[in-house]
Amino acid sequence: MCFIHDGWSAAVWEQEDRRAEVRKRCDDCRGPIAVGESYTWVFAREYDYCRHCDQEWPPESDECPSSDGEPHAFGEEMEVKVCCRCQSARSAIREVEEEEGCVGSEAEPSFGALWNDLADSGEFDRYVAEIAERRPSLVWSGWLDRRATPPPADVLCDLGDEPGMRGVWDARDWPQSDFELGGEG
Repeated sequence: MCFIHDGWSAAVWEQEDRRAEVRKRCDDCRGPIAVGESYTWVFAREYDYCRHCDQEWPPESDECPSSDGEPHAFGEEMEVKVCCRCQSARSAIREVEEEEGCVGSEAEPSFGALWNDLADSGEFDRYVAEIAERRPSLVWSGWLDRRATPPPADVLCDLGDEPGMRGVWDARDWPQSDFELGGEG
């Protein structure tokens, strides 16, 4: 099954591997990216020119001369940080999709929507099994299990956690100190 990406296409695409200088959050699994941990940074912009005045990026000024002082119109933008675990899972999925004949961006889920795209595919369990087989370190660490185990029916499903997506936000990924409210005892 190839992934179909609805919406806009990026004319500007920047992607690089980085090391976290401060603690960050993965836009795919919502888990932590620890200081010193590697992650993939992606920036995409819909157009590489202003749709009003045709000036290329980067513009000479913030104001578009064709839009009465309004900002330039470069279209949609996206900036995403993806942890090394989600990147590993994503590369396993790409291998599966390429073996089945998918090419380019259709061979992997959207950046920032890995688990949602897998759930929407109707083949979530198959993809999780493929990730487990091709990237056993994600199983050994417990990371994949926390994301692939369906949650018990509870209030978290009503708070935006997708069914079958346990761990999209998982308190076990964050130290208890992050949840202390403070105040008087």
